[in-house]
Amino acid sequence: MLAALSLSRALPAPADPHVADADEYASRACSDLLTFVWRTDDGLSDLAGDIPAVLDQLHTLAKPLTHPAAPPPTCGGCRPATPATDLAGPPADHAAGEEQEPSAGLLDAHPAVRALDCLMDYAASRALRDGQMPGDVLDLGACVLGARGGDETVAAVIGEHLPLLHRRATAFTAAHHTKVYGLVPGRPSPAAAWLHDRRGPGLDPLLLAALDRHQLLAVLREEPSGAVAFRVIHALLTGHDGLLGDPVTAWRALAAGPGGAEAASAFLPYLALFTGMRPVDRTALDTEQVWWTAALDAGMPPGAWRAPATSPRRSRTRCGCHLPGAAPPTRRPRPTPSGSPNAPPRIRASPMPCC
Repeated sequence: MLAALSLSRALPAPADPHVADADEYASRACSDLLTFVWRTDDGLSDLAGDIPAVLDQLHTLAKPLTHPAAPPPTCGGCRPATPATDLAGPPADHAAGEEQEPSAGLLDAHPAVRALDCLMDYAASRALRDGQMPGDVLDLGACVLGARGGDETVAAVIGEHLPLLHRRATAFTAAHHTKVYGLVPGRPSPAAAWLHDRRGPGLDPLLLAALDRHQLLAVLREEPSGAVAFRVIHALLTGHDGLLGDPVTAWRALAAGPGGAEAASAFLPYLALFTGMRPVDRTALDTEQVWWTAALDAGMPPGAWRAPATSPRRSRTRCGCHLPGAAPPTRRPRPTPSGSPNAPPRIRASPMPCC
């Protein structure tokens, strides 16, 4: 394993930066194997003597992420840097293995990103309780957050490990609370990546409760019927009633500002949809009654009660109830051949039986 990592760093840059080369495949195989070892302990004893050297190699690979992204070239004849050029390795005028600052917009296959992910997996495997994560990995994570916290790929890597960091590295998350848990529109963060990750290991309402309530409402206003709304509703159904604060105040905040009425209009049927599904881990039995009553008491603008255009049932919820303020569907009379709805119904004779 150590030899493979050393070989990966020593390989020269490929002739075509847009085509994966031996370095790419070797680095990918090494990180996948190490992640398997960390998560299963299978083969860990065989690697025990080389673990310090392997970790040193991973730290070296991830170190470029502790520096700000390299600015794109500004000369008129230069082509802007792309993620694919980062993936390929050092440029031709740099020696193999020389540390480079990758540009912004990294791919998740970049060696530095894979090394960071692998180190996070290693730290998670060593921490059976809070405070046991290796300090050097957490120090690396702090430097990466400081230099690259707004990079979408880096935020996604840390966000994937956020549930474990939230429980077993509480001193780290407290020291970097804003960068870890911040939800600023248009700026990637570990918390934002975790919120929108549909492949995550769990809904984790306790982690959701650690996020800033006002920022969470702002995100919910932007996405009232998606992954974020699903996490929020699940938390409300499983006993975390105070997640959004007072329900009446939460409805008013959701419906406030530009697009607020549309957001509330989309969230209402989504709330009805998931309360009707009755999740098995539900503990709060009156959630929908509390939140529907609060919606009526909140005095929201009329547009909030209008069924969203994307709703398959428009004004009808999953349970068959109509949204308050929405006109119930009416059944139009079937026109008669005469064209008048008041004309007597046409009597159709029964077919004659076959002989």
